[in-house]
Amino acid sequence: MQLNDAQTKFVNHIGQFIRLLAPAGSGKTASLLYRCVQVIQEDPSRRILIVTFTRVARAVLQERISNASEFASLRGKVDVSTLNSLGYKFVKNEHPRIKIIDNPQRANTFYHSMQPVWSKTKYERIQTLMKSNYLNRAKDLFNIIDNFKELGFDDYSGASHFASQFNFLIEAKVRFFKTVLKNLCKYEFITKIAYDSWDTDKIIENLLVRWYPFFCEFSQELYNQEYISLNDQKFKANCLLQEKVSLNTIPRKNNAYSDVFVDEFQDVSPLDLIFIKTLTQYNRANLVIVGDDDQAIFEFRGASPHFIIDPDHYFDGQFSTFTLGINYRSPKNIVDISQKLIIHNKNRVKKEISTSSVGNAEIQLMEMRTPAELFEYIVKQVKTALTDNNHKRIALVARKRSQLLPYQVLFSKDNIDYFTPDDLNVFLANAFSELRILLELKKKLLRHPDRISNSDIVLLCNKVKEYPLKKIQKDELLHYLTNKLTDKTVDDIYLTLKTCDLSFISSSSRKTKNQARKYNEIYAEAIRDFLNAKTVAGVIRIFATQFEGFAQHFGKSEDDIFYTDPPFYHLIDFAEKYSDDFDEFLYDIEQAIEKSRTVSIRPDDDANNPQVNKPLHLTTALRIKGEEYDIVYVLDANDKIWPNINAKEEDELEGERRLFYVAATRAREKLIFSYTVNIHSGWVAPSPYLREMNLLN
Repeated sequence: MQLNDAQTKFVNHIGQFIRLLAPAGSGKTASLLYRCVQVIQEDPSRRILIVTFTRVARAVLQERISNASEFASLRGKVDVSTLNSLGYKFVKNEHPRIKIIDNPQRANTFYHSMQPVWSKTKYERIQTLMKSNYLNRAKDLFNIIDNFKELGFDDYSGASHFASQFNFLIEAKVRFFKTVLKNLCKYEFITKIAYDSWDTDKIIENLLVRWYPFFCEFSQELYNQEYISLNDQKFKANCLLQEKVSLNTIPRKNNAYSDVFVDEFQDVSPLDLIFIKTLTQYNRANLVIVGDDDQAIFEFRGASPHFIIDPDHYFDGQFSTFTLGINYRSPKNIVDISQKLIIHNKNRVKKEISTSSVGNAEIQLMEMRTPAELFEYIVKQVKTALTDNNHKRIALVARKRSQLLPYQVLFSKDNIDYFTPDDLNVFLANAFSELRILLELKKKLLRHPDRISNSDIVLLCNKVKEYPLKKIQKDELLHYLTNKLTDKTVDDIYLTLKTCDLSFISSSSRKTKNQARKYNEIYAEAIRDFLNAKTVAGVIRIFATQFEGFAQHFGKSEDDIFYTDPPFYHLIDFAEKYSDDFDEFLYDIEQAIEKSRTVSIRPDDDANNPQVNKPLHLTTALRIKGEEYDIVYVLDANDKIWPNINAKEEDELEGERRLFYVAATRAREKLIFSYTVNIHSGWVAPSPYLREMNLLN
């Protein structure tokens, strides 16, 4: 392979700290591996570690090293590993009996194995939380502890380090940090007034008294019981290596790395950053960080683009920077519009990007009057494209996974095969099993309104609030309805729920009369509106906006952590065409669910899995980075979707723009931005990004 000037300079540069900025399609992987070749040629005794962030990326690099003749010199000299895998190896070496706690085990581990910690008198708040909905809360608290580790807090350095790390995260604009603090406020480890006023001194004070001691004791006890979480693989490995660094321990020659390469550095979390620094110090290694700040889209995991924008600030060294300025993948006009878009971000490294291609892709704006028309039109176009052997790969790219639901129904109905990652496949979530039960109930009540039972009302109440009712709460509500509800008209049910004392099914016993009245009204109005709804779309709208319980079972993907869609939101317009035909809607949903069981794999599975090689992919911008397709449909390119309606601050809006940039740079031949002028019977504007790209006036 002939390297260009920028690649050659990067490959041959001598230095301890190097940053390679590699925009989409710029030959990043080849540049990284050729530098490894150069390092080994200079000194065959050197050993190199390449850090990747997924097993799939690791497999790709290992395959290139194993099979490409130009990289034969790297065999036996280069280790490729994820940080988690590397950390696990360190921890396992020190503690051979250690066991990893998978996500499904977290609630029981917290509640049972860690009970000796949280049952102590000084942790009264946690004991109170464990009295109701304990499995949900135990899982939440375990996740918060793990997230705290991902944010770089440790369990041994004390209050001063805690305050220092807190301020570090604020300075680095780690958006995920505020999400974690919001969850701590929800459980009253931070006072609402301190959080709402963003009084950081008060928040730190709250946490040092109410949370940090428990965090430390829990983490240490978990390790003493020979358990670790997924983040502990890095967290505990870093602790072990920091101890060796403090003792000035030198790694054995056969285990030492002379050079550490970190791929996709824009995706590192604060814990990753700390671990990489410690790893480099322990090995006395040179450090090469590789990535693209314009593709920093994993902030929901704790990443911050500032780590790659200004690495000198976060490491004890000055980085030499090289930029790969030629895009070898994308057509010229796609490079042009993507650059016009991304330059609107202020927090980025300026780059001059050109393309080796002289040809252009076909770029279309697809405007429709309603989402229903758009769904049908895109499906029709995709079916045509799939019959054209020249188009081997097609992607429908959404901002949120729930946007994919209508297309899954339509493709299933037409028996069109597709692939979607398991964690984006909402049809596999519990929410759809529960949806079917309540739609069957609605179907029955439309025919026989008087046949609603008290058990039916309890079933509906069970989904109104965030957490389901406990058995004792269901029994008390059922007893109350049996004694008080004489007629089963909608008005009687509404008034009975509105005027009764529902405090026994509240998650908090400390309610004023006004709060209790509002609580009653939430239940009463949700049940009344469900009973009054006559159409499929009407019922779906009520579930999407008034039944919080569905959101808790809407799938396991992390991509909604900042901006959660109301469940079923994107099914509302789609369901309009069914009118009051609940039978047909349920049949189509059943087909989609069955199809879903055959089209998914876990997100980090083998890239050569036959499912991944299907020509049609339904995915999101968060999941499409690193991929390329012949045809890309960017779905719902409307304002309030791209960018998300909840993005308000500059860093939030810049994060949304980076997502759109990633989505727009995946196409080789055809790029289609679809949007509608009417959603839920209201006018909506196209995405402002289309104007920034000069695609709209």
